[in-house]
Amino acid sequence: MSRSAATQVASGASSTAMGQSNTASGPRATAMGDSNTASGSYSFAMGLSSTSSGIASVAMGQSCNANSNRSVAT
Repeated sequence: MSRSAATQVASGASSTAMGQSNTASGPRATAMGDSNTASGSYSFAMGLSSTSSGIASVAMGQSCNANSNRSVAT
């Protein structure tokens, strides 16, 4: 199995990206599922096309956006 940098990127320190077209660019961020972005520190994005950009924010589901610090979007 190979990983393409164009479709799955875990560039933040200790970050994790699993699935298809996910980006985890924040430190200790996690993105999993399909087309999710976790850019805030300690952020978590899961599902389909969800974005978690606030510090310690969580976005789970489809097209959810957690943009404030410590926010949750489902």
